[in-house]
Amino acid sequence: MRTATCPVCHQHLRHLTRMAAAGEIGVPLVIVPGDASEAASVERRHPALAGRIVASETAHAALGLFVRMGLQQSGTYVVDGGRVLYARYATVPLGSFDSAETVAAVRGERS
Repeated sequence: MRTATCPVCHQHLRHLTRMAAAGEIGVPLVIVPGDASEAASVERRHPALAGRIVASETAHAALGLFVRMGLQQSGTYVVDGGRVLYARYATVPLGSFDSAETVAAVRGERS
């Protein structure tokens, strides 16, 4: 997530939760910049992801998501066994998630 309050990121989480419930993807792991209170705030809005929301000040940078044009980048990653199979990220959150690409990456149809 770009921030715990980003409405577009919350929309993406709702979509990912539906995709997981339909068996299209595994259960998402959500990384929120900030501290435990930020993660708790997101978890309250997305109870289906309880225990799958992590707060980290450094995880975004470790994933290559930096602050650009004054905005924290957000992204979607498909990871298997610690290996990144797919990455899509953007400074504007509307460009950081594509459901068809994500499903294709999970199925191994995209590298």
